[in-house]
Amino acid sequence: MPDRGAAVNVDDLYELISALHEGVVDDNHWMAALDRLSDAFGGAAMFLGSTQRSGAGFELSGHRVDPQWIELVNGELAGHDANPIYAEVSSALRSDPIGTVMRPMPISRLLGGDSYRSSAIYKRAIGPAGHEHVMVMVLSAEPASALSLTLARPAAAGDFGERDLRLATAIGPHILAALKLRHQFAIARSNAVMLDRFDQGVLLLSASGHLIHANAEGERMLKERDGISAVDGELRGAFPADTRRLRQAISETDRAARGASLAPPPMLRLPRPSGAAELVVRALPVAPVVASTFGAGELATVALFVHDPEHTEPALSDVLAQGMGLTAAEAAVAARLWEGDSVAEAAAELGISPNTVKSHLKAIFDKAGVDRQPALVRKIASLLSHVGRG
Repeated sequence: MPDRGAAVNVDDLYELISALHEGVVDDNHWMAALDRLSDAFGGAAMFLGSTQRSGAGFELSGHRVDPQWIELVNGELAGHDANPIYAEVSSALRSDPIGTVMRPMPISRLLGGDSYRSSAIYKRAIGPAGHEHVMVMVLSAEPASALSLTLARPAAAGDFGERDLRLATAIGPHILAALKLRHQFAIARSNAVMLDRFDQGVLLLSASGHLIHANAEGERMLKERDGISAVDGELRGAFPADTRRLRQAISETDRAARGASLAPPPMLRLPRPSGAAELVVRALPVAPVVASTFGAGELATVALFVHDPEHTEPALSDVLAQGMGLTAAEAAVAARLWEGDSVAEAAAELGISPNTVKSHLKAIFDKAGVDRQPALVRKIASLLSHVGRG
């Protein structure tokens, strides 16, 4: 058994920190980082808990943990009586929130052995899972809730000692930072998916005019290089005068985003060398809550909405009919379900009865080779991705 009183190896700590931040945008790297973290704490199972400061309850997610364990702890064992660990953490937060955050707390130092081993959480969850020793550390405390990390490991690994406490204290802020970054990138990905649903090009730019994000339609326009393009991340028109007008519009809109201008958002038309109808461009300032979720480094402060009068995509129902071998009526139902409608909402939107919708849905399931609506949505998403639709 390793010496739990030994000093934390600086190189190992740096490698753990690097692994956590590599996992910010990649789920596989994130799981690998959690594996390394678990190994560093003697093969400990890890639980991330969101605790209500009011004492109303908490919710856990876990790594190297049986999902049924999580369900049990979130459900039947969520109260103070069943879970004295939760009770102790809640009490510490109420009495000394500042001193509690980022302070690792081995349960052996908080609870007497008898009260711990006689508790429902130990008898029904911790013990049966093969664990004995527990350590908790509150990562952050907000007015309404707190985020905590709980580690549990078998008796053979020994109780959590000074080395574990030092490692937890050193790595805790980096775990919290990585979790926050993962949350921000998750929001960014969600917003990116939403922008792909626009039938106009949407280009998000920094104050300097650097392209930070383009939705699917915007990417199409930039690739065509007919009226608008991007060179090394900088937007250009087809002609020098159009590039200057673009840059001026971006600059004016950025000033409006920062509250330095009350000028109306400019609109301009960009001629196209192909002779096609001019692109219509509207520049709008980006709200800070949106700006903070895109890009790394520079923030988006300007959104360009670019309309191509000559570009029309086939209707969604036509794409589904052709791609999945559906009848027109079936494709119309599939399109409504993809848009998020319930059976009743689809029926009302299409002017048919719910039973007719269900009948079409059965036929759609058969043709798509699925038996549930979530699987159908995934099938449609795969099809739309394959044909370049958002």
